[in-house]
Amino acid sequence: MHLERNYKTTGGKIELVKAGAYDDVDVSLMVHPNAFDGGFFHHIALVSCDVEYFGRNAHAAGIPWAGINALDAIVLAYNSIGLLRQQILPTDRIHGIITNGGKAANVIPDYTSGKFYIRGRTIENLRDLKPRVRKCFEAAAEATGCTKANGAKDLKITWDSTLFDVKTNIPLAERYEEHLKRFGIKFLPRNEQISVSRGSTDQGNVTYVVPGIHPIFDIKPPKGSGTHTPGFAEASKTEVAHEAALTASKGLALTGLDFLIDDEFAKRVKDSFDGGLHWKDKM
Repeated sequence: MHLERNYKTTGGKIELVKAGAYDDVDVSLMVHPNAFDGGFFHHIALVSCDVEYFGRNAHAAGIPWAGINALDAIVLAYNSIGLLRQQILPTDRIHGIITNGGKAANVIPDYTSGKFYIRGRTIENLRDLKPRVRKCFEAAAEATGCTKANGAKDLKITWDSTLFDVKTNIPLAERYEEHLKRFGIKFLPRNEQISVSRGSTDQGNVTYVVPGIHPIFDIKPPKGSGTHTPGFAEASKTEVAHEAALTASKGLALTGLDFLIDDEFAKRVKDSFDGGLHWKDKM
């Protein structure tokens, strides 16, 4: 367990799904550290993108009117997204940073870029939200003149793979919690766990093609230190965190064992699965 310096959202499991790696898999069980324990924690859908604007250099004091300001474009896009947030669902999330804002304060930037994450509670929510965010990017290019029509290159948006929301398999999650309770682990009520929408994972794509779960386990980080923070990274080094990881792993192992030896349980798991391999074509 560690804090990743360069967080990737390309989704290795998505490529495995597309390659057929899960076609003969019965169930997929995965667990992740967090600040509390939950078998029904909901991971939301995500798509990220790199946005690039192209303008034209000019001296900012001498002849600024000769420039096409790519920094204005990325700032306008960022602010437009901020205004869009008022009209999106409470469970939607949009966040981003400017990764390149220009090289010198006295030069109109001819190139800027940003990284943005767009999240929805479900893949359907995300697919409704994505084109609305795209329009913010496109409108900023038009408003600032960062287009081929004005002698610059057109806006470039590079989309990463889409991470689906996790479709938690109820029988698997129930059995996981039952086993963990035997080790003294306490869980929030199911409805409270499900109502929390935080984080995304390519395990979500897997749960659309085979029954699966993605529980979380508590490593006791300092108060206010959520995942992917320095405080959480420090907590992950502790003996408490390692013991919690072992306990959670035992829960997964016992749940998997039950699936293998209990035919009635295995049938309930399969019967409750409402995904299907046809989703591979939509990833």
